[in-house]
Amino acid sequence: MSDQLTTTISRRWLIKLIAVCLAGFGFMGWGLYDALSLYPKRGLEYAETRERIYLERLAASPGRMGEATVAEPKSTLTELEARETDLLENERTFATKLASSDRGEQTDAQVRLLPKAVEYARFDWLRALNYAWELKPERTMIAEPAARLKALKALHETRDAAVPISKYDMLLQWGYVFAGAILGVATLVHLIRGCSKSYRYVAATHTLTLPGGRTIAAADLVELDRRRWHKFYVTLLVRDGKPVEIDLYKYEPLEEWVLDMERAAGLTPPAPTPEAVPVPEPTAGAAPN
Repeated sequence: MSDQLTTTISRRWLIKLIAVCLAGFGFMGWGLYDALSLYPKRGLEYAETRERIYLERLAASPGRMGEATVAEPKSTLTELEARETDLLENERTFATKLASSDRGEQTDAQVRLLPKAVEYARFDWLRALNYAWELKPERTMIAEPAARLKALKALHETRDAAVPISKYDMLLQWGYVFAGAILGVATLVHLIRGCSKSYRYVAATHTLTLPGGRTIAAADLVELDRRRWHKFYVTLLVRDGKPVEIDLYKYEPLEEWVLDMERAAGLTPPAPTPEAVPVPEPTAGAAPN
């Protein structure tokens, strides 16, 4: 009985797939860390700076410190968002007058513009919490506003300036998680499928057995379609049955077997002949040799 050879997985293909798989899962892990830890932490730290400003403005408003708690943060944010343009305009005017050296301007800011400035600060705080996906009643219930303000001031004296996050940062990090997971899982499945298949070859009879069990002998070949040879693919055109596409990159030594079948079938393309080099004609007046 003739010896039957079996393909092995190409090392270069295996290394490439493993690298892509690890890259996908690594990207997923990076996104997961950002989505669960880094960005929520940054978002909350920035929200605390907005909360401090909010409480400071309440403290500057006689009798309003008890209004610090926001029982329904989502509906409150929605209501404040509808007034964002008006509140922002007031905020700009408030900041300009408060920074003025004119006593009258400062007084106007602290008396006339402060109520809306408090509302803008509340809006800015709730928006920062929303960007961090932490807009929850447990984050906006302030039992002791004065003590909370004191704690925030002490905290911000020892902490570096907080970096705000954008509206889409959290969503983007979870997008990275899912993109990395899809890449990693898809590559892993492709790797497992590739490793589970093999080709067998009997050199004595020039017979190739495909992973599904179909057998092709050299005598069955009509032609090799080499149009995708540069991509390590070749299509076997046979007398009976459908054409068979072969992946030469993934399995070794499959390319050698296909070429051996081609030679046995007498289909080996002739070697290119060197083109004749034209002999230049003698120019007029040239001396004969």
